[in-house]
Amino acid sequence: KRQGRNSSKQTDGMASLRQAARAANSATLEEAKRYMLDFYRMVCREVPYVVKQYSLQELVTVQQLRSNIGEMFRKNAHVTDPKVIDILVMKAREELQMALLHHKQRHHLVTQYVSGAGSTYQAKPTTFLESFYASN
Repeated sequence: KRQGRNSSKQTDGMASLRQAARAANSATLEEAKRYMLDFYRMVCREVPYVVKQYSLQELVTVQQLRSNIGEMFRKNAHVTDPKVIDILVMKAREELQMALLHHKQRHHLVTQYVSGAGSTYQAKPTTFLESFYASN
């Protein structure tokens, strides 16, 4: 281990992506679902890291963000083709990688995952903005 790293189970964000990298080539529906579930668990383990790195604590809790992500996974629960499931997981893996590598900005995460469909977060305009919009 490098000096200065703690030995806790907290990941550095990319460790699980490097561990789980494999070609998506599921032969059966059960294998694709297992692959998807393993990826979902990996995403849930990375949520605290993303919340901390993007300073999302004032907008959403870790549990709320996990719930929003789970809702996104449940939207595709009807998919039964293993190849389609593999493609969806591959696209989701790219999204996670972009977030972990900071290729996304904070507002991208807020609009896509915090205030997206199924979220309880509602942006409340300030009284200044309300009066500004009313005056124009």
